[in-house]
Amino acid sequence: MQVLLRHLERILWIPRQLQLAHLFIQEARITGAHSHYYQAAIRILDDLLNINSDKLSADQQFMTLSTKAGVHLSLHHFQKNLTLGQEAMQLNKYNAQIYGLLVDANVELGRYKRAVELADQMVAIRPDLRSYARISYLREIHGDVRGAIQALEMAVAAGFPIYEETAWARLTLGELYERYGIEKEALMTYESILQDRPNYPLPSLRWHILPRLREGMQRLKHSSIKRAALFRKWDSTLPKLRSAWKPVVRNKPRALQMRCSTCWQMILTTDTIWIWSTLMFIGSLGRTPSQP
Repeated sequence: MQVLLRHLERILWIPRQLQLAHLFIQEARITGAHSHYYQAAIRILDDLLNINSDKLSADQQFMTLSTKAGVHLSLHHFQKNLTLGQEAMQLNKYNAQIYGLLVDANVELGRYKRAVELADQMVAIRPDLRSYARISYLREIHGDVRGAIQALEMAVAAGFPIYEETAWARLTLGELYERYGIEKEALMTYESILQDRPNYPLPSLRWHILPRLREGMQRLKHSSIKRAALFRKWDSTLPKLRSAWKPVVRNKPRALQMRCSTCWQMILTTDTIWIWSTLMFIGSLGRTPSQP
């Protein structure tokens, strides 16, 4: 009878407890109420490990340990996460999720070389959104911004559009674009989140981030229009200026004539700051020392 009850607990009660713990974790991510939901998840997982450990199968013990390690990672308890993750890894060395938790713990503890090794193993086992996202973060840490963006774009492509984890990957990609001044792509990425999940629970995305980026893109558009008009004006003015300065430098030393020619090349190829400084230099050539 006891054997039968233990078997029923394994196939009915324990999986439901694990599902409840995952539900609390999901609610913590969605609502931001970490202290409440994460602590509730930890209580369930502690009960499974401490009170019912003899009733857990090897797979259930692995899931409980890895889930608890993930909760401690979210709470920034990195050493606990590392210890639990290593314990879970002894039970299953072919699960990509546990490698991800160990990558995160080693990164936060400053063990970057070990983190890269674990990330390589993780992406070899399962090249999906989670593994690509960690590769992206490690590449950014090591200064490879282009590679970080590429890996995170692969993470977004690997996710299913309407899933919360895909929205999170897009949000992270948008922040990466924005951090390195790629504002047009950042704006498009943020907007794609709300297209797939109109009620995405991040008020700052709708009310602060998107309006700020849209305003910045509008200012950039106006600035580009003004700059184009300025250079159209210079295109009609430069031939007259060039014909005017030739008599000024005709009797000057050869080196000075070459310098003026170089200045004109700078005018034709660089921005307005160089234009003004170059014209001031050429204008000064026609003055005598007594002139202002």
